[in-house]
Amino acid sequence: MKRFLFFLLVLVAPWAAQSQLQDDFSDGDFSTNPSWLGDTPNFVVNNGELQLNDAAAGANNTSYLYLSAPSSSEETTTWQFYVRLNFSPSTSNLARIYLASSQPPSSASQEAYYLQIGGISGNNDALELYRQDGSTRSLLISGDAGALGGATAVARVRVTRSTTGLWSLEADYTGGTNLQPQGSATDLTYPLGQYMGIACLYTATRFDAFYFDDFLVDPIFMDQSAPNTLLANALSATQVKLTANEPLDPALASQVARYTIDGGIGQPSTAQPDPLDPASVTLTLSSPLVNFQPYRLTATGLADAAGNVAGPLEASFSYIQVEQAVYGDIIVSEFMADPSPPLGLPNAEYLELHNRSNKVLDLAGMGLSTGSSPQIFPSFLLLPGSYLIVSSAAAQADFAGQGDVLGLSSFPALTNTGDDIILTAAQGNVIFQLTYSDEWYADPDRSEGGFSLELIELAGPYDCPGNWRASLSPTGGTPGRLNSVNGLSTDTSAPLLLRAFTLSAQEIVLRFDDILDPMVAEDITLYSLSPNGQVIDALLESDRFSVRLLLDAPLQIGQSYTLSIGAGLTDCLGNSSAAISRQLGLPESPAPGDIVINEILFNPFSGSVDFVELFNRSSKIIDLRGLRLANRSADSPPDIEDITLNFLLFPGAYAALTPDANNIAQLYRLDEPSALLENDLPSLPDDAGNISLLGLDFVALDSVDYSEDWHSRLLRDYNGISLERIRPDGLSQSAANWHSAAGAVGYASPTGPNSQLREGEPAQANDDKLFVILEPTFSPDDDGYQDFLLLEYTQPEAGYVVDINIFDAQGRPVIGLGRRELLAGEGAFLWDGSTSDSQKARIGIYIIAIEYYSPNGDTRRETHTCVLAGKLD
Repeated sequence: MKRFLFFLLVLVAPWAAQSQLQDDFSDGDFSTNPSWLGDTPNFVVNNGELQLNDAAAGANNTSYLYLSAPSSSEETTTWQFYVRLNFSPSTSNLARIYLASSQPPSSASQEAYYLQIGGISGNNDALELYRQDGSTRSLLISGDAGALGGATAVARVRVTRSTTGLWSLEADYTGGTNLQPQGSATDLTYPLGQYMGIACLYTATRFDAFYFDDFLVDPIFMDQSAPNTLLANALSATQVKLTANEPLDPALASQVARYTIDGGIGQPSTAQPDPLDPASVTLTLSSPLVNFQPYRLTATGLADAAGNVAGPLEASFSYIQVEQAVYGDIIVSEFMADPSPPLGLPNAEYLELHNRSNKVLDLAGMGLSTGSSPQIFPSFLLLPGSYLIVSSAAAQADFAGQGDVLGLSSFPALTNTGDDIILTAAQGNVIFQLTYSDEWYADPDRSEGGFSLELIELAGPYDCPGNWRASLSPTGGTPGRLNSVNGLSTDTSAPLLLRAFTLSAQEIVLRFDDILDPMVAEDITLYSLSPNGQVIDALLESDRFSVRLLLDAPLQIGQSYTLSIGAGLTDCLGNSSAAISRQLGLPESPAPGDIVINEILFNPFSGSVDFVELFNRSSKIIDLRGLRLANRSADSPPDIEDITLNFLLFPGAYAALTPDANNIAQLYRLDEPSALLENDLPSLPDDAGNISLLGLDFVALDSVDYSEDWHSRLLRDYNGISLERIRPDGLSQSAANWHSAAGAVGYASPTGPNSQLREGEPAQANDDKLFVILEPTFSPDDDGYQDFLLLEYTQPEAGYVVDINIFDAQGRPVIGLGRRELLAGEGAFLWDGSTSDSQKARIGIYIIAIEYYSPNGDTRRETHTCVLAGKLD
């Protein structure tokens, strides 16, 4: 069909009404009659409805389906469909129905009209009709506010456009056929449309909650005009690319006899239609073009996709002289280091070259390397401003249609986690160089594979993380064309000091989150140390993220120092930092009990990760590097992970370790972001397990045999909720010293004080009672304040056995906390406000009846009262 140059089509491309398009999925299929295209693996037909079914969904996803459904304002057109979203729509979870669009719905920039279901903050979701103009949009009609704001969004919808451009919207929000008017608007900006389709925007938890049915487009139209415009461009001395004003029939477009070029060239040897741009064909010439000579290409008998045959079409072009590249002419503007799992691109590594100069450049003799011997390019002409995909020769055919492709017999491997990329001229001099790492993605989901790294500002700097981002393209990259991140703002944040630690008594290492400017980073006047310290040298390490400071005198054990960094430290983009200060000191070896396990997230959200928080309750400065976290469950072999990061844990400070720091930072509030450390963890089963902290000599510093039973029984779901230690000095193995993190802090508190923290020493009972309650009033409302009742004890001699039962004010039993339980020397029992059947107890006064037996057989009883408080219903 036409390329939606509407000002031409309205005048010269008459369309005729053909029939209507209808699909109710009653045949159990969406691949035939009609044939839906797009992200077909992500959809199924279930009970006669089209259903999204993307089980591999990540945090943020978009899936598309579409049909060829040409429409025109030459006749009144009606679109109908049924939609059901089994959730309350949000700005992250919504649907769009494209009624008439110039491109398939996955195209980010196009001319289209679409209906949006959801996407309004709060519960005011409504049906909204938009016009899309390239990458911008305009609201035309908004239906009843809140009609789609319930727990489930359901609607049967009819949209009508008259020949004068009057749009009307009707809907039945029960899904029935009693459609009521929702509004109208007049707009005839785009009288033609080629596609109708669906777009589902969703998070991982909504991967199967979108349903559609009963699609109707009446009428659809047929193109009746042949191609009438042709452009030609010489890609090299032996290749010419021609582009028609509309998609071509590939069977005819691939016939070399239909083309001839004057100037002694004649017929091409091959004609290759572009599968991604069906209006384009690449001709390979039997004779090379002559520099600066003008040519005329004639194409005869080409037809469009509707079978309309064109007469002879002509296009003029010229061939321009080529030159050799010098430094700055050619850059790497995109590369794919980890193509698996592929999203929409070939499962192969590639990089993209961009010619920034105004020259036609020959790549012959240039070399590409990733730190080893360079692979030499064959001759290839790179036009000014153009892009070239470079891949292995084996993958070259897979990239056909993405753009110009060059396959090397041995493509240098791009390491997933980081590598060098070096381009050299034929003479051996470097014309481009960078050293990347997987941190450049700046997106934990996209760094897992399938997405390329794209340059933001083509003018540079190039060897700088802040000028690169993971591709935003739904296919995972934009090889051969303008980057999807082009025009985004580059990083404007100042360099952040991640860690500061002592390498030796006279060496300090500073680790930053960005590549630093060496001229500033090595200026010793920027650094000062107190008390009694002087920096005599500053060296930027080869990774360019770290600075090593040399001191005039050794640091002293037990002494805490303050390192100050003056304002003006700059990264590779020129972003300047404010003044920074950080505690430092010489670390000491920890003894058992110096560091305790303070918080555990062992049952994370689906697709998320665990974390373990440590707390230094000693007076020592302790370096975590070399310590070990282990799962030493009795029923499985030990699973041990070393802590590989230098991190000084000061007295009274916290550190949280996780295999994915970005994931935890996105989900939970951090009191001290620099104390969130990325490090592998041993396996932590979701129901019960062990987590132990081991010293350098494998001696246990602390150990916890946790269980999901330690969570509050009032919670319905433990996913994403951490267990917090109540008293730092309490028993690690006591269930009564752990409780679920409060909802008021987001159900976890990594790097900061626990929401359920009880400070101070445990209470001591008076002479005639064994148990004591410091806070007899509690409110189990998950706000982090007095969420549970703590019944603490210190027994005078070993061997006491206890029964504890709780009754309401009328003497009715509520729950038992202990039955013939042997007491420790000191400890506690915890009541979370639940009843014996795991329901929340009513507000009121409760009686705690305790009966315990001494080692010599004496029986004693005591009672306490408490108040369960809360809001009245």
